[in-house]
Amino acid sequence: MSDQPDDIICSLLQHPFCNRTNHQEKRDIAANCPRPSFVITRGSKSYFSAYTYSMNNWLAFCTTKQALYCWPCLLFSKEPVPTWTVDGFTDFPRLKQYIKKHEGLDNTSRLSKHGQCVIAMSEFMAATNPEMHSFDQLHNEKAVKNRQLVTNLVRIVKYLGRTGMPFRGHDESSSSVNKGCYRELLALICEIDSARTLR
Repeated sequence: MSDQPDDIICSLLQHPFCNRTNHQEKRDIAANCPRPSFVITRGSKSYFSAYTYSMNNWLAFCTTKQALYCWPCLLFSKEPVPTWTVDGFTDFPRLKQYIKKHEGLDNTSRLSKHGQCVIAMSEFMAATNPEMHSFDQLHNEKAVKNRQLVTNLVRIVKYLGRTGMPFRGHDESSSSVNKGCYRELLALICEIDSARTLR
């Protein structure tokens, strides 16, 4: 990537993210939000700290302009947001209230533009990151197995209810020969499923 971390925001303002064609470059840019450490003080009051970054992981700082930007909005917003994507935020004493306003915490009736950009960024990162694909695939496989397990449990309950058979046995200990209808049917289904997966 040719841009230095300090200059990436200025570069994005001149050549927007959506106009870039190199897919790898776009992925690198999205993954590297510029967050240099800095302190804004006026008199004896400090208005920014590393804690603010940790609570708002979307904040980016441009050292050239000495301003904060919203990283997801800068990359994915379809309409410019002057304070957060064009000029940058510099009114540091009122930072907390502007963060709440930008995140849309005052208006919870629908997803804010910022929220839409955050979702667009996470979808972009997931689509361009092969590790995320494998994680999603593992998650989906586990969900299918869990769904099958619950389906089998429901089938057992329906069968026992329909036939009027008791669920429990007199002795359900691990050494018992007959642990009751429910546990015995569950063990049988588990045996059948494991035999199926071995084939």
